[in-house]
Amino acid sequence: MNRLGKIATPIFTVLIIIIVTKSIITPMGSVQAPVESAGYETTMAAFLKGFTQGYYTMDVLAAFVFGGIFIKSIESLNLKTQKDVSSVFFQAGIITVVGLVALQVSMAWMGVSSVDSVGYVSNGGELIALSAKTLFGQIGIYLIGIVIFLTGITTNVACLAATAEYFGRIMPSISYKKWLIVFSLLGVVFTNFGLKKILSMPSPVLMLLYPIAITLIILIFTEKWFGGAQSVYVGTMIGTVLIAILDAVKDANIMVEQINSTFAFIPLFTSDAGWLITGLLGAIIGYLFSNKNVVQSSNSTRT
Repeated sequence: MNRLGKIATPIFTVLIIIIVTKSIITPMGSVQAPVESAGYETTMAAFLKGFTQGYYTMDVLAAFVFGGIFIKSIESLNLKTQKDVSSVFFQAGIITVVGLVALQVSMAWMGVSSVDSVGYVSNGGELIALSAKTLFGQIGIYLIGIVIFLTGITTNVACLAATAEYFGRIMPSISYKKWLIVFSLLGVVFTNFGLKKILSMPSPVLMLLYPIAITLIILIFTEKWFGGAQSVYVGTMIGTVLIAILDAVKDANIMVEQINSTFAFIPLFTSDAGWLITGLLGAIIGYLFSNKNVVQSSNSTRT
């Protein structure tokens, strides 16, 4: 933790700042209009496209797993109370949010300003590599290589620790260290498939799981507004899951046109975000059902 937090992260941050600053001082080209039929033609379309493309980062799904590791790491600082732990966790979260926003805006700038120099490429990894080379020459490849290596190390440590710990708990016959070795070797194998292939493999699963995960997080943070009523949870999840299943099927290239035409009446459905509407509708129905039960229970008590 000390090495990753005090050495790797500052180096990564400085290198990213250098690359982004260079792209601002000496732009690679003028800002280009989005490619036709790419899903970025309007502001709303661009937002929804970026929203669903963000699934591939797996940040939300990882948060469910990494959260425990973060809490343990903070607790190891010998803080006195749970309130102190929560305070540090919250402060770290704020720093992370600000950092990620700055990073994503910077990457967006590099993307829209690099077309004149590198053209249109298939994925963000290729774009960043070619942009770094354009900005710094051959040394740019080494700079971005170090950045990718450092971010990969931090992510791998968290992923491997969380997965090995989980499998070590459910299958204790195999030690934590052995699980680490197994998943490390699997990682080496999958890495050689290339970024585009790796992103496409779990895509249908992400289209199913991500809406569920986001919905659960929203419900947890808004629970006090509806009193934690089970009917709200059930209604929201039903509305979310039904559409998420359809999105996953579409992403697997199964009956895409038929599904889109059948459910096009649902707002945002063709943008793979229809679950936002149906989930909200399910929440409203669940809330009304909850209030109805409360009223009936109150009347029964008076009787």
